Order: sequence, then structure tokens, then C-alpha cells
Amino acid sequence: PTPPKKKKGIYKYKRPCSEKSIYIGQTCQLYEKRWHEHGKAIIKEQWHHLRITQRYEKCHKKFEKQNFLVVHNMQDKNKRRLGHNMRLQRALEICRHNSGPGRGLNVDMGSYVKTDIWDTVLNSMG
Repeated sequence: PTPPKKKKGIYKYKRPCSEKSIYIGQTCQLYEKRWHEHGKAIIKEQWHHLRITQRYEKCHKKFEKQNFLVVHNMQDKNKRRLGHNMRLQRALEICRHNSGPGRGLNVDMGSYVKTDIWDTVLNSMG
């Protein structure tokens, strides 16, 4: 079987500077490639790259790949359906990990989740 980091889907990043700094991301490319892009942007001090790199401007700890965790591997030959499913799954994970605006590194709550009704269910999942 293919190792999880050689797949695509939803990932979680925990910034070492703060316990509450969680980012939920999605990628249609391999996880390893995406993580490499984040690291490269930090090294080049491209703080505008993504929310992860924006927060590293004030963090003096090293960017390390072990802070990334594969949350859901996803695949579908239909790219439109894959994109839709990834956006939906990402939104649910943002709610589940409480990583939305003011609570984590995500700047929004993701697509499709426009109500707090999911909070109780997702928080009970841990």
C-alpha cells in the first residue's frame, strides 16, 4: 500500500509556538510536496504564502514536518467531486479541531458549514 504521506487529502498542522495554533488544510497534490512548499515559504520569509507561514513570522521555533498529521486520505477520479468532498471534509475538521478564526490558524470555517449545529457532534468525536 501507498504510505499516507504519498497521498492527498486533509492534513492538520500544529504550530510549535502555541498549543492552540492548529491549521487544517487540504491538498490535491501529495502531502509531502505541500509540506515542502510551506517549509520553503518560511525559509524564504514569504509570510503571505498561507496562514501557517504568516504565523511563523513571529515564531522562532523551527518548522518541522513531524508537526503535520494526515487526517483524511481522499481520492476520486472525478476532480470536481474530489474538490467538493475535500472542501466539505476540511470544513468539518476545522469545526472538529476548533481551528477557525480567533481560535486557530484557519481564517474561515471552510465551505458548506454555516451553522454551529455540527459542534456538539464533532466535539464528541475528540
